[in-house]
Amino acid sequence: MNYKEYKISFYGKQYHSKPSGADVAKISSKLSTACLTYDFLAHRVGEQGCTFSPTVFTGTRKNENFAEQQLFAIDVDDKVTFSEVKERADRYRLPVLFAYRSFSWSEEHEKFRVVFAVDRVITDSFTAQVIQKMLMSIFPESDAHCSDLARMYYGSNKGLLYFSEIGTEISLNELVIAVNSYMYDKYDESHYAAKIKEVYDSLGVETKRKVPVVSCNDGNIVVQKAADKKSCSDKNKIRRKDIDFDKLKEHCQLYRDFAEGNEWYYYPELFHIAANMVNMKHGKEQFLNILNSPENSQYESYRNRDWKPILNTIIDMGYKPISCNKCPHVAECAHYKNMILTVSPGYCGILPVEVKEYCTISEAEESLRQSISRAVYSDDDGIHIIKAATGLGKTHAYLNLIKDSDERFLVVVPTHKLIREILVKAESMGIEFCTMPELTGLSAEITDMMHHIYDIGAGAVGINQLRKVFADMEENNPDYPVLKEYLTQYDSVKYCDGNILITHERFLNLTPESLILRGRRVIIDEDIIRSAFAVETVSIDDVEKALNSGYFDFDAKERFQEILKGETYQRYENKVLCEVDTLTPEILDDINSNVIDLLCTKALIKNEDSILYMKIKPFPCNKAVIMSATANADIYRWLMYKPVMEYRCKDAKYMGTVNLYTDSTYSRDALINGDDHEILMEKIKAVTGDNDIITFKAIEDKFGTEYHLGGIEGLNCLEGRDISVVGLPNVDEKVYKLYGMMTGVNPEEHHMSYMKTKYNGYEFWMNTFKDYHLRTIQMWMIESLLEQAVGRARLLRYDCTVNVFARFPVEQANFI
Repeated sequence: MNYKEYKISFYGKQYHSKPSGADVAKISSKLSTACLTYDFLAHRVGEQGCTFSPTVFTGTRKNENFAEQQLFAIDVDDKVTFSEVKERADRYRLPVLFAYRSFSWSEEHEKFRVVFAVDRVITDSFTAQVIQKMLMSIFPESDAHCSDLARMYYGSNKGLLYFSEIGTEISLNELVIAVNSYMYDKYDESHYAAKIKEVYDSLGVETKRKVPVVSCNDGNIVVQKAADKKSCSDKNKIRRKDIDFDKLKEHCQLYRDFAEGNEWYYYPELFHIAANMVNMKHGKEQFLNILNSPENSQYESYRNRDWKPILNTIIDMGYKPISCNKCPHVAECAHYKNMILTVSPGYCGILPVEVKEYCTISEAEESLRQSISRAVYSDDDGIHIIKAATGLGKTHAYLNLIKDSDERFLVVVPTHKLIREILVKAESMGIEFCTMPELTGLSAEITDMMHHIYDIGAGAVGINQLRKVFADMEENNPDYPVLKEYLTQYDSVKYCDGNILITHERFLNLTPESLILRGRRVIIDEDIIRSAFAVETVSIDDVEKALNSGYFDFDAKERFQEILKGETYQRYENKVLCEVDTLTPEILDDINSNVIDLLCTKALIKNEDSILYMKIKPFPCNKAVIMSATANADIYRWLMYKPVMEYRCKDAKYMGTVNLYTDSTYSRDALINGDDHEILMEKIKAVTGDNDIITFKAIEDKFGTEYHLGGIEGLNCLEGRDISVVGLPNVDEKVYKLYGMMTGVNPEEHHMSYMKTKYNGYEFWMNTFKDYHLRTIQMWMIESLLEQAVGRARLLRYDCTVNVFARFPVEQANFI
């Protein structure tokens, strides 16, 4: 077993009797700082007679040279037995680290030393002395000299009395509760408060509501001296919330079993309940009533400890509700951050309203394998959506299926980068693919020409333009070999007899008659709906230039005029066909936005100087299998007008952790223009530290990152790393309305407002729509961007942490 190390002052010489005379001075001068595991320390001190001091010094062993301390000891000489000390320590939840007999120990006269550990290194000497004296107040039988932080503790060869295998440490809060509870037990209820004050006054401690005033700076706790007389605000004062206890019983299993006496709880569970209930109106009284109720009469231990002083101290200390993540039933009930917010989450809360079940990764992988097989070999035309968590191994699963199949496949992926990665995997598995080439390495002149062709929506003639340019090109032109290789590979793919690998964009430019589709089963990696139905912006100025260009026919000009004269929201049943075969780079060279696809749209929203419209790319095949973590089957049904079959794979529990911060919306506006945006950014950076950041493109520079929401598809370089996702990727409501118009929604009848909503098993407040179609579209767009970002860390297979700053439910998140 690995035991924790502690820094102490130590002298390793072994003594077989209590040192005296010159030996004492020698030991004092020889003590030096050492970092030892506590099992080694206990053995050397309790069995081999070595000497130690719990304090670390910056020079000689003097109080003024105090540096730090984490272990604390008491020395008991013949006033009480060790069993009595241990029983008292257990009663007041003060776990002993180890204890050993002194040289002068005898069965008739027990003399021993007991060592405790606190949960952090104490660097303030006054705080260390307060802790020492607080321990001594619970164990008044201790030698008075133990209050001296520079004291040496001789070891012995008499052996250990106790050794903790667990090595539990004590927090300062726990020590305060122990002191107050001890005083309550020792003195009657009417006098214990005065005795507590006596104790803290004798220690010179500033108190508020019967507890020490404590500050925490950079992780170091400091007990405030009474002489400092600093202003002590009541910022930790508990503000109790009015809670319906019947509703609490309905939603919280921990409380329900406590209230109904269904289960006997140990102290940690009771403390968990208590720390939540003291923050409720009448919560203290309710807790005590339940503890002493007929339902709990069978549990005698509930009455062995008086919980009234514990509750009083928790209240005095301003204890915040303990997180549901520390509850033994955390995986069994739908909960928010804590008991109170589970019942009443407020505007910032995200409340799970259904319990999700998780399986092992191997079970999820088998579920994925079966789903792929069923979907690919189904005889049903339409869209077959396989929903599987990011990182489950979708690529590996479909490559295995292709490897074992005699059929041919067309695999469609988002980017050329992902194509390159898949080719490496496929080659290692013995699978061959033909791939459409990537047009790179050309001169700026040709590159600019192609960009312009695609920008105005004339991509269909792009390849013909390249062929014309190549036909007129001299062989000594640097672009000649690049274009020759590109066109050769492009043509070879069309006549390929095997499997083909292409991008989403290339797939959507195919026609149903394409040779690439013929005889092949289609597998689409990742959600393709936003490529098939892409939101484009064209300037009013460009539409007017197109109208006056002389290039477009009568029908096209009529549509342009209709758009320019029309209302804000416009729908069109029929598209206007625009022949672009005669288009050359010189034509429409003063236009910079996609006016050609505007003629084919079915929905647009006209603004003062621009037009937002839906660029529609018809699906070129009758059947396709789409593999995605975020594809929404309803949206495919609404937009595609095709049968949609959904296969939901089992969800595996993450190996890693997601922490979700919901105290702000973390919208673009809040992060860039909000009244407290600088404070908000500082808070975020305090959490993210050196993490890689994925955020809005507009604030990438503020985090020194190159990763932005919506621009990370296929990114694998963050797997297994701690990352942070900053921002709620909400967009202008016109974008949601544009999608809504495609589903038949009248956009003028619907506006966003702040309301309670439900999505994906959660209930929360959000600026959204009452209309189901619009709300679903909005939630899908936000969820897909957030989950895609979280998925970059591959939490299913790596024990790393993703911090998400967005008030939106994220899968398997801990609410912070």
